[in-house]
Amino acid sequence: MKTKMKTVMLGLAFVFIISAATSARAIEYYGATQGFWKNHTELWSNPARLIRPNTLVTDVFDADHLPPYMTGGWGSTWTLIMVLSMPLWGCSTHVLLQQAVAAILNAQEFGSYYPLTVTGVGGVIYKVNAAISSDGVYGFRDVKLALADELEGYNKAGYPKDWFG
Repeated sequence: MKTKMKTVMLGLAFVFIISAATSARAIEYYGATQGFWKNHTELWSNPARLIRPNTLVTDVFDADHLPPYMTGGWGSTWTLIMVLSMPLWGCSTHVLLQQAVAAILNAQEFGSYYPLTVTGVGGVIYKVNAAISSDGVYGFRDVKLALADELEGYNKAGYPKDWFG
């Protein structure tokens, strides 16, 4: 009898846990991809935005930990639109920065509907600067690529079709 009672109680507890987990409302996040932002630079012009297409990459991210080709070491300093437009050469920092620029724009555009803020501890810029300085001068590749994957997931969330008017 005690064994049956324990089994019934465990079964009821399991059903309660499952129903509570499935009835929880999922948080809806919005995001647009780096390709979207590259092709819609007119949307960057909102006065509330912290960045513009011609903002220098060194004005946003830690210049001491960016590759020389982005910081003027091999010619001109890259702008954020260049980060989105240049083909990837296998540089993990570039891969990360492409997703980071989109993440900053998404955080500004969607506010609380995007899972990260732009600044502050845990914000996009903080996380990117931590990743690119994670190990030595240019950061640990796996750390940068893991953060790029995380940001890409957020950036691919999509948005309501009427969001941008």
